[in-house]
Amino acid sequence: MKHFNTALVLLCLTTGGCLSLAKQPPETTRYVLDVRRDAGETGNRSGPRIEVRSFHSSASFGGRKLVYRTGEHEVESDYYHELVVPPAVAVSEATRAWLSASERFTTAHAGSSVSPDWTIEGDLVTMHGDYRGEPRAVVGIHVTVVARDGSRIVLDELFEHAEPMASEGPAELVAAWNRALGAILTRLETSLATAAS
Repeated sequence: MKHFNTALVLLCLTTGGCLSLAKQPPETTRYVLDVRRDAGETGNRSGPRIEVRSFHSSASFGGRKLVYRTGEHEVESDYYHELVVPPAVAVSEATRAWLSASERFTTAHAGSSVSPDWTIEGDLVTMHGDYRGEPRAVVGIHVTVVARDGSRIVLDELFEHAEPMASEGPAELVAAWNRALGAILTRLETSLATAAS
């Protein structure tokens, strides 16, 4: 019996057979929301000075993990694919960058010594992949724009967009979110320019 135990130990040491058989968990892949403007007409910054406050998000879609809607009342979180930052943070940053790049408005930063004419407050209502039929990337943002003294609401609107997807892969979903968010920000920019005219 002693010789058998010794042989078993030697077998374990030479083959690694007694090492932990636990599998290494798959690595998490992280994605960046990267919304790009089409090169086109820009303004002369004659519009109001705007401050974009940090957006809030619903609890269902506030985490970094990609979310898929698979049924009428069913959603799934993807534990191996996520955004680098929470979606509301990414959308806030994208909105600031988009409006600044439009050159129609001057964007003010929080804590600036110059008071903004308008303050944009936003709620990320939804951001998911809708896989109940043909796959679509869905983004919904509720935007409220308040005048400086808070006495007037300049804009109060829900912007939603569902972007078709070629496949249900996570990389395709993020790319489609970028396109959907670009469509929403184009509409938001137009609405702000109309309100300022």
